[in-house]
Amino acid sequence: GVNDNETASYYLNQKLKNVQVLNLGVSGYGPDQAYLRLKKYIRKLNPEWIILTIFPGNDLNDINANVAYGKSKPFFYKVNLSSDRQPEKSEEKFRLLETKISPYSCQNTISRSAILSLLIINKSASPICNIQQHKSGVILGELFSFLIKKIKKLANENNAKVILVLSPYLPILNLKNSLQYLK
Repeated sequence: GVNDNETASYYLNQKLKNVQVLNLGVSGYGPDQAYLRLKKYIRKLNPEWIILTIFPGNDLNDINANVAYGKSKPFFYKVNLSSDRQPEKSEEKFRLLETKISPYSCQNTISRSAILSLLIINKSASPICNIQQHKSGVILGELFSFLIKKIKKLANENNAKVILVLSPYLPILNLKNSLQYLK
């Protein structure tokens, strides 16, 4: 939501003269889509450092469903491993539901069509579009941790280091309003 010359990557490029800083961030992407984007480009870019910025205002919510901001998106779901055995090291707790999202997917078609949007106004598109959503905040915490570990593993495999940055969330920074978060 800022101009190119107001981004963190711009400022880093100004300060670090012998380093090229690239911004792979996409407005509206959460840690799940950031991981998939990094996975796609890491070998081509061969970075020494990966700076992952986490925004506490919405990043957990961004990984909660297969829809964000009215558009379909990839979705990691928790695998139901049988309770009588421990998962093997190669087994993942989460799997990707959709790898390729069509621009004509149900949710994307509805969001582009004024008529369809009006028909389902004040109604959820969930029953029509089979929107997937996690049922528990505990699962979101596990998924968030899983994604951070996947990003770190991807970095290690490509000889890069990861810096995790927690982006300021203005309501928390506002001292007057901070008390409500502490209660």
